[in-house]
Amino acid sequence: MKESKKRQVLIVSGPSGTGKSTIVHMMVEKDRDKYELVKSVTTRKSRDDSDYYTFVTQQAFKNMLNEDAFLETNEYQGNGAMYGTPKKAVMEILEKGKIPILEIDVNGKMQVEKYAAKYRWDVISVFVTASPRVIYKRLLSRGESIQESIRRLRASSGEMTHITAYDLVVINENLNVTLKSIDLLLSGKTNIFPNFSAGEYDKLLQILLEEIDR
Repeated sequence: MKESKKRQVLIVSGPSGTGKSTIVHMMVEKDRDKYELVKSVTTRKSRDDSDYYTFVTQQAFKNMLNEDAFLETNEYQGNGAMYGTPKKAVMEILEKGKIPILEIDVNGKMQVEKYAAKYRWDVISVFVTASPRVIYKRLLSRGESIQESIRRLRASSGEMTHITAYDLVVINENLNVTLKSIDLLLSGKTNIFPNFSAGEYDKLLQILLEEIDR
């Protein structure tokens, strides 16, 4: 009997300010028959981007945890709010023949991958990055304070140490090139990692932080 093909689940990670949310939403807008974003469940307060999240109370989140309703959970940026990827939503998207996209960090990625063998999923992961200087400009342009931007930049250094665990690393300087690279990855084509190591990133980050501090 011929073995059935594993269903694809796409994970997109990367530091704040790299444009990963823009990439994800562009993919969905471009081909709604192929992709669907999995809305994270969160206990944080609603903001303008509420279309991308399902907001619940702390108690409701705990109930979902007790019911094993999440593929992964995390607490981000030390704000006390919890985030989780609902298992049911991923299953429903797969049943529709689509590729669910999870915008989560490396810790969430490792949690999801534990389910891969059980559910016969082909988990494909993409790490989105950019130079520290580009990230800093993007953070400021979206209204972040200098202090908050610096904090996020320092956090990005730790995230960069995990890039070798991903199937593809993209330096998001040209959106069309980035989207094409992800398409090639999902179609099984060979991709080349950019010459952009965590050590090189740290050097560029240190130069930028020294300039900001002057």
